[in-house]
Amino acid sequence: MKPSERMERLIDLLREVFVERDYLKIQFYKKIKKIETKLKNDTPQTKIVLNSFIFTHIAFEPLLKRWNLSSADELEKFNVLNYPERDTDAGVECIEKMFKKMLSEGGIK
Repeated sequence: MKPSERMERLIDLLREVFVERDYLKIQFYKKIKKIETKLKNDTPQTKIVLNSFIFTHIAFEPLLKRWNLSSADELEKFNVLNYPERDTDAGVECIEKMFKKMLSEGGIK
């Protein structure tokens, strides 16, 4: 990254299956993109990328049902990623998804 580039990310945990999808923590990914847009407008000479991700140990099925979604891909649009409690390949996949999204939004392939 060049000195005129910034990439920030916030990571939080989701521990409750009973949250609604309009819960502030879940919708924060939208708010942070609005902040990103404002910062880009205020400092056009600096490339800024902000991201917010939520890792959860909760199985996706209850969340999908509660939020009326049909697939894990839809849930991941909210930047909610499933990170298993045990160290497994699924945990590695979760981290890979996060980095892939961060890098693609930052213009890095």
